Amino acid sequence: MKMYFAVFVVVSACAVVAVAEGLSSGLQVGERTPVFLVFDITGPNKGKALCYICGYGGAPMVIAFVKDTGGDATRLVVKIQKLVTGHEADGLKAFVVYEAGSEKKDDLERIAADHHITIPLVLPRDLDQALKLYKVNPEAKNTIWVAKSNTILFTAANVTDETFSNVIGAVTKMLGK
Repeated sequence: MKMYFAVFVVVSACAVVAVAEGLSSGLQVGERTPVFLVFDITGPNKGKALCYICGYGGAPMVIAFVKDTGGDATRLVVKIQKLVTGHEADGLKAFVVYEAGSEKKDDLERIAADHHITIPLVLPRDLDQALKLYKVNPEAKNTIWVAKSNTILFTAANVTDETFSNVIGAVTKMLGK
């Protein structure tokens, strides 16, 4: 009995350390993707308010919330674009939600033009509602989900160039590749 208790204590301590070191943000695996309205700034529905979750139906998708339009965020968007382009035949979709208001519209258009981005870069119609619905941690620089059939299969926060391979792995697994 003492042996089991000791193992439990060690495992529990490791779990606490892992949670303390990582940042939790967003809907978790198994949760459903709530619908919300966005303004499409650069995508195929440019200038329109719509729900991409609704429009994509149950298609496999990558959803990203990003805080800023700087270099790290732009590199992340470029990586998501390349991932979608590489899996276009598999029906992979994506959209990127910027945690900002209409003052960022010109920046998003510039990013799309400069980097040949075709995935929708959007602004939420109601930022507070979107952040609450998707349980986005205000400390997160970005939060990324991989979903299919409107169910979250993977979630990650503060994704970097070095950790984007985890997103690629989740997409590959989802698509059965």
